[in-house]
Amino acid sequence: MLNEVLTYEASTATPDKMLMIESAQYSALDLARLCGVPPYLVGVATGAYAYTSSEQSRADLYIFGVKPYAECIASTLSMNNVLPRGTYVRFDSESYLAENYAADYKENQPQENTQEALA
Repeated sequence: MLNEVLTYEASTATPDKMLMIESAQYSALDLARLCGVPPYLVGVATGAYAYTSSEQSRADLYIFGVKPYAECIASTLSMNNVLPRGTYVRFDSESYLAENYAADYKENQPQENTQEALA
């Protein structure tokens, strides 16, 4: 009892009992199917699926997420009414797919300040 007029009764409703988690998973899975991407790219656990490396995940993200838009942009920019005749635009996707983020991550870590404070 909070006061003489207002009382509180504990609720036993939780998101899993209200099927909110399952509905979010279902909607995300439908989104993945609609967009033609693997479910793990939208964060849906589909049960048993093969392990994918980070390189394969990056390739999947490029192939299923970015490539259609990049090709459309490159085709549009390559048109004769946008750029001079014979000029073509092409994105360098090989460098993105070949990057080694583990090495880059180690290089970009902040270094400890080893200088002593001047008194």
